[in-house]
Amino acid sequence: MLALGSGIQDPPKITPYGDLYLLMPPFWQADLGAIPASGILTMTDQVPAWWLPGETFPFQALLGPQSPGSHLTNLMVITVE
Repeated sequence: MLALGSGIQDPPKITPYGDLYLLMPPFWQADLGAIPASGILTMTDQVPAWWLPGETFPFQALLGPQSPGSHLTNLMVITVE
């Protein structure tokens, strides 16, 4: 699952899946499906009209189901093109 937040919390919240940096609740979520063996997933999607080119949004992904053994990625940023 991929989640975009409206901001970053500092310090991050400690969770069973790792550090959560996003302010909750996320304002956008998407199921990623299977990640290729290369570890690189490319997604194309339509974004809301209010997103302007150059804007950035913090995001994290939860790798695996919400169960033991899954983990959150590091904090990353999406830039609107």
